[in-house]
Amino acid sequence: MKIGIISDTHGTLPLWVITLFKNLNLSGIIHAGDIVDINTIIRLKEIAPLTAVKGNMDIKDRAPVTSVASFDNIPGFSAYVLHDLYLLDIDPKAAGIQAVIYGHTHIPKIEWINDVLYFNPGSPVFPRGGFKESVGILEIKNDVITPFHHFN
Repeated sequence: MKIGIISDTHGTLPLWVITLFKNLNLSGIIHAGDIVDINTIIRLKEIAPLTAVKGNMDIKDRAPVTSVASFDNIPGFSAYVLHDLYLLDIDPKAAGIQAVIYGHTHIPKIEWINDVLYFNPGSPVFPRGGFKESVGILEIKNDVITPFHHFN
């Protein structure tokens, strides 16, 4: 099972992301905020079930600030999703969460803390830190999460 992870699209959903996500036959998609344009949500929902949260640029968006993402076809998996990691308001390990998905920095990052994955997909349109445009993929097999970035 694979989950597409994206953040900081700022009103643009590049064709390379749409093509990649469609070709991966995703079980779900998580958008960690700064969506800006509702058409991004519409397009992503056409590909796979979507969980999305509001970022600091999503002033008019009705998405929640945080969400717990889980997908019917991936039993036992849950991710806490928020835009800015500095606003993390739970202990994910104590809550039984396997992954914390966030954005905001536009810098891809994979980090494991207390057996919880902290994952930032970077940005597919406005990368920072010398990185290329990127999204993330979580592959889940036999309850093992393997995270990786896909760079354009």
